Order: sequence, then C-alpha cells, then structure tokens
Amino acid sequence: MYSKAGGPGGTVMNSLNEDISKELAALTCRVLDHSLTNEEDVRLTEILSEYPELIEDYTNQIQVDAVLTAELYAAVPEGIDLEALEITDYPTVATEELATDPGRFVSLWQSVTVVSVVLLVGFALWLNAGWWDVKPVNQRAAIPEPVPVALQYVGMLLDTEDAVWEDEELGDDIAYGTRFAAGKKLWLKSGIGRIRFESGAGIVLEGPAQIELCSPLNAKLNYGKLAAYVPDEAQGFTVDTPKIQIVDQGTRFGTVVDPLGKAEVHVFEGEVDVKPQSAAKMLNLKASQAVLFS
Repeated sequence: MYSKAGGPGGTVMNSLNEDISKELAALTCRVLDHSLTNEEDVRLTEILSEYPELIEDYTNQIQVDAVLTAELYAAVPEGIDLEALEITDYPTVATEELATDPGRFVSLWQSVTVVSVVLLVGFALWLNAGWWDVKPVNQRAAIPEPVPVALQYVGMLLDTEDAVWEDEELGDDIAYGTRFAAGKKLWLKSGIGRIRFESGAGIVLEGPAQIELCSPLNAKLNYGKLAAYVPDEAQGFTVDTPKIQIVDQGTRFGTVVDPLGKAEVHVFEGEVDVKPQSAAKMLNLKASQAVLFS
C-alpha cells in the first residue's frame, strides 16, 4: 500500500509495509474492544511514530466504530431523568476549610445543575466509549522532524473536533499526531482536543482552556474543562490546578477550572485524592461524587 518500489528493494519494502499494516489493523481491533495490553499500547505508539503515513489508516480503521458510537456522545444514559433532577448549587469547600472538614463531598447527581449534567454525561460517555475512538475532524497528519536525543516527549495529540489553538510555534491548527515535549504549554481557544500521554493516560480538553504538559504522569490545568481516563498502568496520574491537586487512583474523572482558579471535581469511576495546594490533608472522592473548591 505504501510501496517504495521502483528499484531492486521494492518487493522487500512492499512486504514490510504489508506486515506493518496488518499489525496495525490487529492492534486497532484491540483498541476498539478495549483489550489492548500495555506492551501492545507501546507497540502501537512505535508504529505510528515510525510510520506517520499510517496515521490516516489507523483513523480510517476506527471510522466505522466511531460512526456507531458518535450518537452516544450527546445522549443521556437510560434511567437518568433530567427534569426530575434537583437544580441546586454545589456545596463549597474552601481550601482553608479542608484541614478541619475533609469529608465535605456530595453525590454528583444530587448536586449538579441540569446544564452540568449534560456536560458531564457527554464526557462520561466519551470516556466509556474509549477516548481514542473518534476519527479526527478536518485534521492533517504531522510531518515527522528529527528528534533531539535529550528531548523527552510526554504526550501526543490524537485528534480534535473544531479545535482552534493559539500557539506561536504550531499555529492555530495543530496536526494530529503532533508530539509534545515536557513543559509544553497549550492554549485551546475553542473546540475539543484529545491528548494521549506516554504513561497511557488520556485527556479530553474543551476550550477555552490553558494546560501545561509537565510529564507523562502530570499536567497543569490553569483553566478550562478536562476529562481524564487513567488505566491501571498510569495510576497516580496527577492534574494540578492553581488551587488544588488531583491525584488519580485508577479512574475516570473530570474537572472544570475557572480563570480565578475555582475548581469543580467529578469522579465518574474509581476514585481520586484531592489536595488543596495550601493544605496537607487530602479529600478522597469516589465514583459519582463531586465537589467544588473555592
């Protein structure tokens, strides 16, 4: 398919590309049924990095699955009656109060507004469907460049939807497949972007948002909306905000941070530990719990 034939080595190259394409197809099937092992995940990254021309094949192979699941992203789970939900304010935990009252959290479905429910349901379904299972929209593949030996990549832009970025180096249309070095700051003016960390963790970012990719296990969200999927091998993945630190314990969670640093934290599955930057004690949140830090 990606033949470089035309010389004596053409047949060998055809065979190599055919074998790689078959391997990629098999790994993609493992991605779609959520059975990809850690070793297979590493191999998938290696293939897409070494053969960037296969990124389009990778996304095309999951297109059918994406079409079948796309309608779910805006749907409400069966059994959830939005009209019956009580519209109340979040109980607020001031960061200085956590040291004396670490147990102030509430059930997610009893505290959020209807608008927040729709947002969080969309995020939860997106994560449950697999954060990688959507075809890139109006995106171009990144052109590989020589990599300095000392450069540590921490993550890769997997795909976007109607994303507009603000980046002096990469412009407003960052290509999917672009890899980011430690310390990279990203400004998403609008739309949605998905980033896969080298640790295996994945995030969905909704603009306007500003985030710094600090390491394979850490990101700093200055403001914006973020949902995270953290597999077992990436347990301990941490999201810092101006006022709190969210430490994953194997979960799916979301957070919304306003420009003043006020943060909402929601746990869809598993649990997280939340610690104010100015306090030593942690607040443990489990599935279907949420809290607002002022």
